Amino acid sequence: MFPGTALVVHADRIKKQPALIKRFMRASLRAMNFIRENRADTTQMIVREFGMDQEVAALAYKQLLELLSPDGKNRVEGYQFLIDAARATQKVDRPISASQFIDETLLDEILREGVPR
Repeated sequence: MFPGTALVVHADRIKKQPALIKRFMRASLRAMNFIRENRADTTQMIVREFGMDQEVAALAYKQLLELLSPDGKNRVEGYQFLIDAARATQKVDRPISASQFIDETLLDEILREGVPR
């Protein structure tokens, strides 16, 4: 049910600097691919950077994999769950759709172009 990872960018920045945003997104996708494909290296980085022992780092890696979308796409149902929970807490009656906050136009362009490894 977790929404996964996301990049939050102001709409004006996307309009003014789409190439910059796409470069960042490509780098993020390459990093996610590296994490998925390099368990040992990633686990060692977790040990080193977060001071975890090997066993805890292995569990953290497993949890991390569950958060990473294979193609960078958002899990809309996860965001909807968070929005609905916030609405209930704040006693907001009007429905709010998570999809109104998600724009994957640049991501779709990147995926069509292909993500270099």
